[in-house]
Amino acid sequence: MGGAADAFLAEAGRRTYVTPAAFLELLGLLGSLLGAQRGRQAAALQRFARGLAKLEASAGQVAGMQAQLLARPPPAAPSRVNPSAPSATTQRFR
Repeated sequence: MGGAADAFLAEAGRRTYVTPAAFLELLGLLGSLLGAQRGRQAAALQRFARGLAKLEASAGQVAGMQAQLLARPPPAAPSRVNPSAPSATTQRFR
């Protein structure tokens, strides 16, 4: 703060003083800014907590689906089709 006061003295040619009323106004301004910042931080923390809860719920659902998939019997092997033999569709168009 001393640097700013010295710069003002050099530029304007007069000294600056902080009155008790100005100091109390500054404290009030700082308090309101701090309250606003606390509000923003609380909102961000709530968003984070909601997102974390959704991720945990999704992880539970994925674990349930994975258990269901593991409980199923493996699918039957697909039948092999001979690609060189003409299919019924191509036979019909010949």
